[in-house]
Amino acid sequence: MSDFWKLFRSDTIRVGLEATEKDAVLSELLELTVDAGRIEPDVRDSLLSALREREKIGSTGIGAGIAIPHVKNDAVTETITAVGVAPTPIEYDAVDGEPCDLFILLISPASQAENHLQILRWLSSVVRHPDFGRFLRTTKTSKDAAGLFKELGE
Repeated sequence: MSDFWKLFRSDTIRVGLEATEKDAVLSELLELTVDAGRIEPDVRDSLLSALREREKIGSTGIGAGIAIPHVKNDAVTETITAVGVAPTPIEYDAVDGEPCDLFILLISPASQAENHLQILRWLSSVVRHPDFGRFLRTTKTSKDAAGLFKELGE
């Protein structure tokens, strides 16, 4: 199995996102990474712009209430993730037309394109696990949510 689950740390997971629209979700997830010391505050805005540009190419809402906003960017030197669970679904232009309530942010260095794709493939398999959405939606704490990634990744 993969060790990708180790990228999902409780300090970059928020159960109970405050955002109520797509752009605010991206901002809130990035703010989690800044607060956790994973990205520098001065690159936050450039990463937000990059994520917005990525969404213009095509929505990262993959269906079943799940979105995986992702970008490769040289503003980071290591792969960074953040997870948000919204109390109510948010319109996200997902491929199935349904709103999303589970958000998994992935930011990788531009020089690590292959690793970025491997993580996306792994995430794709994790989120398709029959219990993933149900379990993540019912977690009460960021620690429990991080544990879910570990459990599914081991």
